[in-house]
This record gives sequence, structure tokens and C-alpha cells, in this order.
Amino acid sequence: MEFTRLNEKAKNYWALTYYIFAFIFIVASINTLIFVPKILKLVLGLSVVLPLTLLAIFFMIYPFLKYRYYGYFYDNERVVIKYGVIFKHVLVIPICQIQDLHIVQGPIMALFKLKGVIFSTAGSNFELSCLDSEVAKTIVSEVEVNLKKRLEDLANEKIQ
Repeated sequence: MEFTRLNEKAKNYWALTYYIFAFIFIVASINTLIFVPKILKLVLGLSVVLPLTLLAIFFMIYPFLKYRYYGYFYDNERVVIKYGVIFKHVLVIPICQIQDLHIVQGPIMALFKLKGVIFSTAGSNFELSCLDSEVAKTIVSEVEVNLKKRLEDLANEKIQ
């Protein structure tokens, strides 16, 4: 089982989303410092500058690490997604447990011409993110075919 890597545009998409979040966080922190009395500015300034610096470094590196460790694989029995930087996860979704398939695309994903596929099971939803449009359509159609085939096999199976 060899995992498929995402398109290179996924790094840029994740980087942009993290940079937007970091920008909002920094603006909120600066606004907090503006409206604080002078006595607390020094203490708050020191307690905010170091975390903001660490956060900025984290947001610069994290999208590239996330891309490096993210991968997926699917066949006629299961969909496997591996992800995580600090805590690594391998998610296995049996085809016969998939109830709904959705293709999603947010506004930032649209800028990069990327889409995601959401696999809905009885217990939860799982997203395979940052796929090319054609790859997302292919995955959905192939998983649908595999799901129909698997359900037919289960219906024809005799209980002993």
C-alpha cells in the first residue's frame, strides 16, 4: 500500500490559511496592548512578544511539515488517510461503512483550484483535503463503484 501525496498547491493553501489566522491573532494581540494601562504594557508586551514570535515561526514551518506527512490510499475495501505532524494518525474508513460522499470547496480552496472529499459514516465525517478537482471527482466515482460492489457482495453473502 503506497500513499498518494497531495498536489504541491496544498502547501500554499495551508500556508495561506495559517498566515491569515496568525495575522488575525497578531492584530488582536496588538489591540489588546493598545487598550491596556501603561503599568501592564511592559508585562503584557513581554508575555505577548515571545509567544507571537514562536507562533509566527510555527505557522511558517507547519504547512510544509503537514504536507510532508499527509497522504491517502484507497482500494475496493477501504480508504486510508495518514496525517499529523506531532501526533501521527492513520485513519482507515471501510468502504461498506461510508453513507455519503461530498465534494467541498471553500473560498480559499477555490483560489488554488483545490477540493476536498468528505466521507460520512454512521459515527463521523472524515475529510480528504486539498485534492485537484479531477482527482476529487475520480475518488468519489471510484469509491461509489466500490461501495456498490461491496454492498452487492454483502447482500449475496449467505449467513451460516
